Amino acid sequence: MKPTHHSRLQQILKNDILSGKQKEGSVLPSENELAAKHNIARATVRHALASLEKEGYIEKRQGKGSIVKAYNKKISILNIKGFSSVVSNASNQFILKPHYAAWPKPFAYNLSKEMEDAGCIFMKRLRSINGEPILLELTYLPNIGLPDFCFNPFINDSLFETLSKRYLIEIKDVEQDIRAIKPCDEAIKYLKIKKSDPLLCLNLKYATNRLELNIYSTLYCDTQKYSVGNSD
Repeated sequence: MKPTHHSRLQQILKNDILSGKQKEGSVLPSENELAAKHNIARATVRHALASLEKEGYIEKRQGKGSIVKAYNKKISILNIKGFSSVVSNASNQFILKPHYAAWPKPFAYNLSKEMEDAGCIFMKRLRSINGEPILLELTYLPNIGLPDFCFNPFINDSLFETLSKRYLIEIKDVEQDIRAIKPCDEAIKYLKIKKSDPLLCLNLKYATNRLELNIYSTLYCDTQKYSVGNSD
């Protein structure tokens, strides 16, 4: 499908912001200037600017115009604290609540025979910031030493806090494998992205204070508005 005039202008302006050509705090050209430069109607320009404002790239100020906002903020998920603990205005929604399952095959990491035989506890969560979906997370825990895990709610909506307070399991380290992939149907559905949008896939292996128990997560990340990192 051929892109519309407003979506084309929206992408041009977004690229200018992301590349640093238009810096935070700078004022975009006026609607008249953009309409003349790109040979399009002012209504089309207004539509493109409204979309950029909705996405958080600009802020419309009376008497000043369209001001470039801070962009590409970092989500500190590459750490051992957990998403809810380090990301403000975060919320979690269970797509699939914790339940007992077999390990998927193939799996991103090698499993001990004990873990493979025990099966896993699997859950699927949608992580959002300010109500906007950012991460789709698939989490796998070995079904070892976690009695009644699937039957009790998390403490403060946090997996890591629940493991710490209820089972005395502490996260000690995290191993990461990061790669760019084409969006899968599930990511497109829950993250509300397009097939052409970039998507980051992270496989995480969390080591705990129990040698026989590692926690595994696969994250599908929409990084168009937020980058990922390991500090605030």
